Amino acid sequence: METQIQSVIKSVYGVNKAVALREAKEAFKKGRLFALPDTIDKRIVLPFKHQIWTKRSTPNSEEIVLITPQGNKIVVVAHREGIFTNNPDRIEQAYKEGLIDCAGRVYQEESKNLLNGKATTGGEVRVLTYGDLLNTRLEDLKEGAYIIILDFDVAKATKSGFQYIDELSENPLFISRVGHPEIAQGYLADLKGNRVYGNFHHFNKERSDRKLSSFLFLDEDEGIGIKGYTSLSECTQFFGEAPEVSSPNLENIIGIKE
Repeated sequence: METQIQSVIKSVYGVNKAVALREAKEAFKKGRLFALPDTIDKRIVLPFKHQIWTKRSTPNSEEIVLITPQGNKIVVVAHREGIFTNNPDRIEQAYKEGLIDCAGRVYQEESKNLLNGKATTGGEVRVLTYGDLLNTRLEDLKEGAYIIILDFDVAKATKSGFQYIDELSENPLFISRVGHPEIAQGYLADLKGNRVYGNFHHFNKERSDRKLSSFLFLDEDEGIGIKGYTSLSECTQFFGEAPEVSSPNLENIIGIKE
């Protein structure tokens, strides 16, 4: 009897982000834990009735406000690795230290390391400016971790809330969150029937002297869209895919036909 190995999309839910992330890393260690670009990529090719659409998601992506050694304030969108992404131990540390505006503190050494291509896990991260992203092939970002750096004022100037689909196609924060202009185009094409979609941030409220990070959030169906300030203490749902062994059903084995 032949068995087949297929990649299956599943979700891991938890009321504690650190615990849920640890369980998700174990569940998807032979596959992939989805960052926001991976989740959106799957939504583009899967039907609206699939759970990747019908369930809320906390992707393995985060949005970080940092101040560079030169004193410039920036927004870093991190996919697959960063400060808290892929690092449940670092999330637990943030719980112990206390959250600020529901976000975790980021320390100067962590900030410096990340901008130099090193995540808190020790993993390597590709560092891109937004201009670099526009000139990078999507195929080159399918594997590995990467961050996109935006000037804080550029991110702050983008509209927070529901907006017309056509406006989002040129929105640097939205494009950075979903991971690439091609992903943005494909996703927005799926959403055309809605006319509007949400892209929320709180940069107008950000304290100028604080370095903070929060996971991104993707709502179910069209919902509220993407939110950049989900609390580190909120319940969470990680998506990913892993290989699963399946066997032919009995009818196929013995040749029964209706």
